[in-house]
Amino acid sequence: MSKVAQDKLNAEIAHYRQTNKLVEMVRAGVKAMETHKQINKSLATKLTEMFTDYTFAFSSDKSMFGLTHLRVWGNGVTYDESLYLSMSTSKVEDEGWECVREELRRCDCSDYIARAQLELTVLDKLDAIAAQIEALSDEAKALCDFKVEGSLVNRVNYGASYTLQEVYPFLKKF
Repeated sequence: MSKVAQDKLNAEIAHYRQTNKLVEMVRAGVKAMETHKQINKSLATKLTEMFTDYTFAFSSDKSMFGLTHLRVWGNGVTYDESLYLSMSTSKVEDEGWECVREELRRCDCSDYIARAQLELTVLDKLDAIAAQIEALSDEAKALCDFKVEGSLVNRVNYGASYTLQEVYPFLKKF
């Protein structure tokens, strides 16, 4: 199994799990706050009370093109890796907590985790296919590695001609 692919997929899974942990934290805060009519900084205050090792930053711009934001980081999650929710302020005002829940659904990475876990199961087969492709590529390259006898300018062969590459696109890599 390709160690590089395995390491990359495992890192991706860890990243998505971290994101989902933050999503679940905000979901818990939303559930605790859903009796409140307005969505405001009290959400961040409640989340801070519930999860003291994290930072919750809330902002809401009520201008014509305003956005409401909630950012979560801390406890090993850097600001650059933070969960960032961004919603139209007018939509938040119209739909209330359902708008926030929809944004949390959008940020949920469960399907990415499931896909990466499934991809881990096919790495051995992909490695075998890659080895076959490499062997066939070497064979195709050898077929195109020829020198034309009697060439007046004694050109060096750089692989298949553009005509062959057009008909056989796999020759372009040579």
